[in-house]
Amino acid sequence: MDEKPSTSYNPATDATTPTTSESNISLSDVGGNETLHKTTKNILLRHALNNDKVQLWKPPYTLDNGEQGLIPQEMLLKYSQLVKTTTNKVAEMMEALRQNALQKLSARGKFNTHGVATLKLRINSCRKIKISNSEIIEVNLQQTGLFLRTKIAEMCGVQTENIKMIVSGRLLSDEQSLCDQNVKCNSLVLVIVSQFTPSEVHIMEGSMMDLANSRKEAEILSSKVEDSSDDTPFLEITDQNGRPLKLPASEKKALAFAMALNEKGRSYLKQKDYSSALILLLEADSEFKKCRSDILSAVDNFALVNLDIVWCYQQLQNIDELPDADKRLKICEDCFHQSYGANLERLTLMKVRDL
Repeated sequence: MDEKPSTSYNPATDATTPTTSESNISLSDVGGNETLHKTTKNILLRHALNNDKVQLWKPPYTLDNGEQGLIPQEMLLKYSQLVKTTTNKVAEMMEALRQNALQKLSARGKFNTHGVATLKLRINSCRKIKISNSEIIEVNLQQTGLFLRTKIAEMCGVQTENIKMIVSGRLLSDEQSLCDQNVKCNSLVLVIVSQFTPSEVHIMEGSMMDLANSRKEAEILSSKVEDSSDDTPFLEITDQNGRPLKLPASEKKALAFAMALNEKGRSYLKQKDYSSALILLLEADSEFKKCRSDILSAVDNFALVNLDIVWCYQQLQNIDELPDADKRLKICEDCFHQSYGANLERLTLMKVRDL
């Protein structure tokens, strides 16, 4: 993959609770994409409201009966100048944020009282499905990932096998409970629906088979690495200087599996199949994290898989994953600094040695 995102991410946090974080996102960063432009305006407004400690779910913005209160005209004018839109549009955006805040408060109350969590779904699908691209679902967090996947598949009108779920940059597994996978009330679930139409089932099956085969090939490679001896290694894993890394068998297998998944994911990137790439790259990330931090800092691959995941987020225009993208770019930066020095001096030295 030749291109990487050139803009730096600074995530927008939820406007329903006060925060002191600030955003460096500007409207010029998103070009002419209308949907992304609108989302960026919402992010800028949320940050401005958070920084000004405006609590839309409280008076005077919300009345005792939950109805919309009054917003001073000077406030609308101030924020309209910030997000470069009309005061009427700002009023609409603030009302949407107010409604969202009330919904979240209601969801938290239901969760605290009955143990039922409300999850927000953001659905990425190139085919027609039964529901809109933004929905909510209620579920007990003690249920497994498979239970949630089955419910979402029923809502979308597709087979369970055609659904993948991502929460906070993590691909949800079928076996673990949702709470064990850090799914919380009001969590956002990115749902990826495989691309097919009823008249193209064979294409869908081929796509899912390709993903399964890619994972199987990576498993076979990692098993061969685990079975090989140090004297006759099937695959030699080295640091940035080309020195072989002495690793226990379990870490060597995890690292080989992660790197194989990473390469398979990057092959999907080259085909511009970003949904499939994201699934494999997140699996690679999960395998990398089975290794010690000092091992991860010795190889470039962990930094690169994080960069590739952020690239997928950008290509899928998944602005909801900005917090995870920001964390991953920071991980990438730290890895490169540790590997090559703050000013890439060790990289320069290696290039000089190669001359």
